[in-house]
Amino acid sequence: MRTTLILIWLCGLALLAGVIALSWNSNPYWMDAGGYAAILAADRWVVHPPGHILFVAAGRLLHAVGFADCVVSAGMPNAFHGNPEGLCRPPEVAIVFANSYTTLQVLTLLLTLAGMLSLYRLLREVLDSLQSSLLVFASALSWIPLLINHAGTSHASDFLTTPLLLWAAVRVTTRPTRSATAALALAIVLSGGFRLTTFIMMGPLLLAVLWVNRRKPSVWVACAVGGLLLALLQLLVIRVTGGWATYFGWAAKMNVVNRTYCVIHSGFTRLALFNLSRTLIWFGLATIGLWFALPRLRSPQPWKSKQRVLLVYGALATAGPLAVCALYLCEHPGYLAPALAGFYLCVAVGWDRADGRPSFAKWPIVAMLVSLLLFFGMHYYRDPSTRGQALANCLLLQFSADGARHAFYVTSSDWLTLAEFAGVSGKRL
Repeated sequence: MRTTLILIWLCGLALLAGVIALSWNSNPYWMDAGGYAAILAADRWVVHPPGHILFVAAGRLLHAVGFADCVVSAGMPNAFHGNPEGLCRPPEVAIVFANSYTTLQVLTLLLTLAGMLSLYRLLREVLDSLQSSLLVFASALSWIPLLINHAGTSHASDFLTTPLLLWAAVRVTTRPTRSATAALALAIVLSGGFRLTTFIMMGPLLLAVLWVNRRKPSVWVACAVGGLLLALLQLLVIRVTGGWATYFGWAAKMNVVNRTYCVIHSGFTRLALFNLSRTLIWFGLATIGLWFALPRLRSPQPWKSKQRVLLVYGALATAGPLAVCALYLCEHPGYLAPALAGFYLCVAVGWDRADGRPSFAKWPIVAMLVSLLLFFGMHYYRDPSTRGQALANCLLLQFSADGARHAFYVTSSDWLTLAEFAGVSGKRL
């Protein structure tokens, strides 16, 4: 069994490395990636609200490696820092991390790999090591992670923080210890510090954790401490941004744009229904081939208490992000990254309810193959001439290896404008 497990991880990591090599581009591809790179290059700490300060801090830490021994200046390249008369040959790692966007690409890849380990630990709560490993690679090679695992965006942090939050929630419920409650507090800080919107999406999950553990003071204390630290971190973000007026003024301007796609603000308008539709389409593509396990939840075998907890937590961790994206904004598939860990946990419970039947192993493999075929098989229209071609690029075709390889990305609002004026060139705006 150990040999099989090692083989699965070696083959899976090799496949992931091949995918990255075939879709890597040194130019910003993903929405906001260029903005993150500019922030790092300018030695700033926050981007647009809510700030994503831990992502920027991690990026700045990596970026500092590029200037550990040498500085690169226009007047004298490769000069010793503090010794402009001497020359040095910077180590290769310094050259790599001296480019702020490359730094972010490496950071998002590291977050993806760390997220795989975090998801594996979560799934081991219900499945054995082989089954968990198959689902981990089914997740890592699914459509959304393939898009953003090296795209230089904070959305990659959701691959780490969401499984960690779920795992801590399961542990404090089923095997409460001091380390489990500490892990819950840490997971809350990481989830909100990397992406505050992800923490908000996890609201239903955290409320359920508090309700299920309402007689455990340690869980309430962990949530309170984690929430307090997160609040202090966000106050730091507001201060660094320039104060309350600047921060909330910026947030209000963003909301004016976002609310046009929002069912809550605008009702069921054409744009709000478009946002709802693309949310469901993108989530369906991200989980393709894995719905097989959910009917097994109706297995006649008796429910175990732990299975119920895992299923409830997984369903809420899936429903929260889906609801926020569908009812507020889902500008691109990365917004759905927080929903994946909860969904895979539900799949794992379904597999466990079927007594871990080995024949189910074919479905994660099928899911990986279908995702890879879609990712590499789709090609965007370079010069869309019809409304349908523009919408196809908007909803699907630009989110592919072809788009990543050529650093091609146009926002949905721009694509909709192009769709209204069929025949207008679809080149990068």
